[in-house]
Amino acid sequence: FDGVVYKWEHGYYGSDAGSVNLLFNQPVISQIAHPSHVEDYRWLVLDNFLDKEEEIYPLLLSFMNTKYILVRNDISKTPLERAVGVVPIVKINKLLSSSKFIYKIKNFGKLDLYKISNNYFLPHIYIPQNIIYTDKTIEDLPEILSSNKLPLRSAIYFNSQINNTNDNLPVISENSKIPKITFLKINPTKYKIKVESAKEPYVLVFSESFHESWKLYINKINPDNPGNQKVYGEEVASYFNGEIKEGTHRNT
Repeated sequence: FDGVVYKWEHGYYGSDAGSVNLLFNQPVISQIAHPSHVEDYRWLVLDNFLDKEEEIYPLLLSFMNTKYILVRNDISKTPLERAVGVVPIVKINKLLSSSKFIYKIKNFGKLDLYKISNNYFLPHIYIPQNIIYTDKTIEDLPEILSSNKLPLRSAIYFNSQINNTNDNLPVISENSKIPKITFLKINPTKYKIKVESAKEPYVLVFSESFHESWKLYINKINPDNPGNQKVYGEEVASYFNGEIKEGTHRNT
């Protein structure tokens, strides 16, 4: 946050967005200076959190693939006048502590780590059970979520953001089994996904910032070959009763 006063041993004010990234081996969402879809969505989540929209807030976080919230208690109550987006820490902690869907799991000195309930977590890659098309904008997302009572594994298409609108994308029928997938991160620009038991067309959601250079390659492999199973390494996480699994990359 630019222009924030920190309660450090020797005192400090200014920008400190980078230090948080050093704590985790995962992407971190924080305030950024330039306009972007991510920053707009961050403000949307923050506004609904402060308005105590308790049922909507976890759903908004799920679309960001958010699992943890880090609260910094090392920020002074008296930020500089030019500081933007600084919410009183006391208010943040009070709202998080009263939430039925967010739990405090760890304390590191002046840092508190909260975890979103597994009932509101969407993995990095998943197959949606439901797809909604809307002419509304991203700012209307809380209204869309509250009015449609969407299942967690949903995908929302904003028609204004799609060049070739196609409202006939495949959706898994109600009585059909959803294909099982296993995915792993090889590096920040490469992921590998294994799809099993696919009996009909489906949509695969990749929760990542859009970039025109992302490409999808299909590689047919023999699932019965033991060597192909080892590519996905050990299972590190499982979601939706094992329908989605996350593996670890091994150099082969």
